[in-house]
Order: sequence, then C-alpha cells, then structure tokens
Amino acid sequence: MESTKVRTHSRHSYLAFWSCLLALAVSCGTTRERAMRAIECLPEHEPIADLEKRWYEREGGGRVRYVVAGNERGKVLVLIHGVPSSMYTWSWILRDGPDALVRDFRVVVLDLPGHGGSEFGVLGARDLAAEAQAAVVWELLEALGIESPIFVGNSFGALVACHAAHLAPEKTSGLVLIDAEGAHRSWCELPWSERLLVTPPTSWLASFHWMATLFNGLFNPIQTLWLGSAWEAEMADQLHHLTGKGYEVSPGQIKTYANLLSVPENYDSMRRLAGSNHDRDEDMLHELGALLEAPVLILWGAADRLFPIEHFVEFWNWFPRAQVVPPFPDVGHIPQEEAPD
Repeated sequence: MESTKVRTHSRHSYLAFWSCLLALAVSCGTTRERAMRAIECLPEHEPIADLEKRWYEREGGGRVRYVVAGNERGKVLVLIHGVPSSMYTWSWILRDGPDALVRDFRVVVLDLPGHGGSEFGVLGARDLAAEAQAAVVWELLEALGIESPIFVGNSFGALVACHAAHLAPEKTSGLVLIDAEGAHRSWCELPWSERLLVTPPTSWLASFHWMATLFNGLFNPIQTLWLGSAWEAEMADQLHHLTGKGYEVSPGQIKTYANLLSVPENYDSMRRLAGSNHDRDEDMLHELGALLEAPVLILWGAADRLFPIEHFVEFWNWFPRAQVVPPFPDVGHIPQEEAPD
C-alpha cells in the first residue's frame, strides 16, 4: 500500500514538473516593446536607455530603431551588432569605454531589421541577408544626411559592415571589424546549438518558437524552473561558451539576451541565419580587400571559440593593408562587452 502511494506521489510530481516546463514554453513569447522595456530597466544599459529612441520608417515598410549620441561635428561611427544581439551590446562601450568615443565622434547605434526593436520590411526573412541589411544601413544614413561613416561591426554585424563598405566604398571612411563573421564554416565547425538549428528533423522542430523554448527547458530543467525562464537558462550556457575563460557573465547580460530571444521574430532571425557557410561572402570580402582605400582595423578575442584565430588570419589575408591589433588574451567573441575599455 505504501509503495502504491509513493508511486502515485512520484507520478504526480513528475506530471507537475513537466507541466510547469510546458507552461513556460507556451507562454514564453513576448512583444518587442515589452522585451525592450525589460532590457532598459537593467543597470548595464543606462547609457542607451537614457538616449532618445528614434524610428526610421523604411521605404519598403517596417521601422528601424536607432539612437544618435556624441559630438555632432565629429566623424560618424556606425555601430552594428551581431546575432542574436541588438544595440544594447554597445552599452558597455558607451558606459565603460574611452570618453573620447562620444566626445570626439558622432555615434549612430541601430537595431538591424528583425533584431532588437526593429521590424522586418516587406521582404520579410529576406531582409536578413547581410547585403540586404547593409542596404538598410545606408538607407538610414542617407535619411540622416550622413555621407562618410566609419563602420564598426561585431560578428554578423562586421559582415554587414563589409557589405555596406562594398556597396559604397567611395563613401566609406573606415572599417572596424571585431571578431568578424564571413569565413567559410563547415557543418563540423558549427557549435552543437547551430547544428540543431540546421539539421533535420530538429531544424523543423526548432522553427516553432514555443518548441525551441520547451527544448531549452528540457536541457536545463532545474535552472529553467529556478530562473522562471527557459531562455535565461539557455543564454547562461551560451554566453559562457561565447565569452573568454574566466570572464564572469553578469545576470544583466543573461537577461538581455533572454529577453531578445523571447520575441518570436528575433528568435526566427537567429534561426534563419544559423549555419551560414558564407561562400558568396568570401568572394565579396576578397574583392573589398583589394578595392577599399579607407583604413581597416581588425580586432579579435584570442579565446573566441565561435570564430577562432583561423578566422582572424583569414580576414587579415583579405585585408592585407589593415591595421591589426594582437588578439586580446582571455577575451572571447564579444570584446565590446567583455573588455570595453
């Protein structure tokens, strides 16, 4: 009799446990506006939270969110984030970086279409291609009356910056590439999280935001229930993989990326961009390295496990005239967050 009670109690506990995970998965989605408000409440993002958010209505539909800060008479820096990121990745630079950045430069920070607070245009998912994103960046800059920007990009944002320079090399004043995406990656080089997004049948299952959330809860059940968010549990693991060994990921960073991916459209952007092999991008980069006369600076984290040192060497080969800083020791894939000073 006792054993029957124990089994019944265990069964009820088991059902309650998985019911909680399923409830978290089904209720996980949120709107862009709510997610952005939650992020701006975090102390890490005060530099950007205090700035006026502006919206650019694209000719092809959809809105691009951006901010402008710094010296209106200075040269223009355009900061372009990676995936699955947003303008908030530059908060650490604006907060802890050199004062000269906002004293000497006019800084434009934006969310790319399908990321952060920016919407897709009429092209929908086709907006995600780096070349299409670069065209949107130029459209915004032309609307702002900016003609000779310096593009600064991290990861996928660096690839977008290269495409922007390729579209108008004569208007580009400089290029800063931080742990840049663009070199070819085979399936075997992808991290497991990306392999699951591009390999059937998990790629089909992962096309559903609620299913991806449930998967995250299954892989991190205790942490998910403790934090109350499957995406926070997932991003805690992902950020420890992306950052350098010994770097302490802050709760604010985890909450930032979790909020971004709780927006179904942002998650879909990350999923669609996962596993890109960049064969066509390599041709563009080779051509850009030969024709671009503006100065190029290449920065890299020596502990980057997503795009390791071999990718740094590849970019140096494409831009042989570039100024190269020795890779930062113990810094991973997002130096602007890990070592902003």
